[in-house]
Amino acid sequence: MKHQEPFNILLVGAGGREFALARKIIASPLCAALFVAPLRDAFCGLEKVQSASPSALTPDGLVAFAKEQKIALVVFGPEEPLVAGVADALRAAEILVFGPDKQGAQLEGSKSAMKQAAQAAGIATAAWQVAESLLEALHFVQTHFAESPNAPLVIKTDGLAAGKGVVVAESEAQAEAAVRAAMESKSFGAAGARLVLEECLYGEELSFFALLDGTGGILPLGSVRDWKRVGVGDTGLNTGGMGSLSPAPHCDAAEEQAIVEQFIRPMDSYLRTQGANYRGVLFAGLMRTAKGLRLLEYNVRFGDPETQSLLPRLRSDLVPLLLATAQGDFSTLPAEAQPVWDSRLCLTVVVAAQGYPREYAKGGTISGLDTLAAQTSAEAGGITVVHAATRCDSSTGNWLADGGRVLAVSALADNLPNVKAILQRAIQQVGWHGSFYRTDLVATDTADNGQANS
Repeated sequence: MKHQEPFNILLVGAGGREFALARKIIASPLCAALFVAPLRDAFCGLEKVQSASPSALTPDGLVAFAKEQKIALVVFGPEEPLVAGVADALRAAEILVFGPDKQGAQLEGSKSAMKQAAQAAGIATAAWQVAESLLEALHFVQTHFAESPNAPLVIKTDGLAAGKGVVVAESEAQAEAAVRAAMESKSFGAAGARLVLEECLYGEELSFFALLDGTGGILPLGSVRDWKRVGVGDTGLNTGGMGSLSPAPHCDAAEEQAIVEQFIRPMDSYLRTQGANYRGVLFAGLMRTAKGLRLLEYNVRFGDPETQSLLPRLRSDLVPLLLATAQGDFSTLPAEAQPVWDSRLCLTVVVAAQGYPREYAKGGTISGLDTLAAQTSAEAGGITVVHAATRCDSSTGNWLADGGRVLAVSALADNLPNVKAILQRAIQQVGWHGSFYRTDLVATDTADNGQANS
């Protein structure tokens, strides 16, 4: 592995996932400076962090900026620039990139493309059909409920919808409303011009993360369980994620190996046969059903808020893993750079603005962050707070809510009751007028029985 001396890194993205990544990156002795584009206020308080210019958000701007600042590695957080092919422009300029090329990123950019790839690779997934028009979608809905009136139907926008373009319709009326919202009212813009209509799977969800070096090398990272529904008891609308737990319940070493062989390696092989340059993380969203594991989706980046639960468990240096992935050769990764994981559970709960994932107000003054930070340092790192959508009031120095999912609070402990109790005490200390979180995720008297696919 090259780069024994510290080097400059550029992180693209500025949400909760990127904040969690930034904290791990700057902890590495290999990181000389971390440039973040775009730069939110919360990142400014992190050591080694510098701002990238606004023009760096375009492909040409990123290339020019990377050359100007002698960036040795570019790390992508969100999926949108990957789907747009920004990584391709950087690689063409001979700049190392952690993230797949445009072709590989279509696994997330198009759900129909993902389904077709899974089918070609022989990967087990839910039965599905693509609807190219409103009439075609409505006809399928009518046929489905006429043949199977008690079987819910999952309706997904084909394109990117920030985790919100999924509806589990329990009835024909709900399904028709979801179809019309996407294709007639264009609630999700161009993402809903095509729909994927799926069989509804039941069971326990889990996600699995692995790094691919583009040459057949696979480095498994681990499992996470996340909760997407906004309401207590997994009710209400889908969101980008209201909480997560790593490792996922009941996911042992044998199942992790089975996931690699059934869902990671076949897709890696398929991508390489198609000529994709996939050097990045592959996130497999899975459902543990009565018939075995089934694929729900692939993502081409670290999840949010899954990253907030996964990375606190990584005790070793993240940067050598990112670098080896970008260089396309895991064989050069020395033994001392292999990932080392904390055996404890990490639970994360998102604090959001009332109204999310629909309309919500911004600007609420967040209280309790200083108190929690003092307690965190006293607890030997057991609690972490991630800024996902905040800004600092320059006149008062107060932190303000500036988005839907605003904070993510995480804790580590040896078992689930303990981690829930620690996190409940911590999360009750932060918030603002109009904030909320999934109280059932930290309640010690609630059980998680899984959920239908979403």
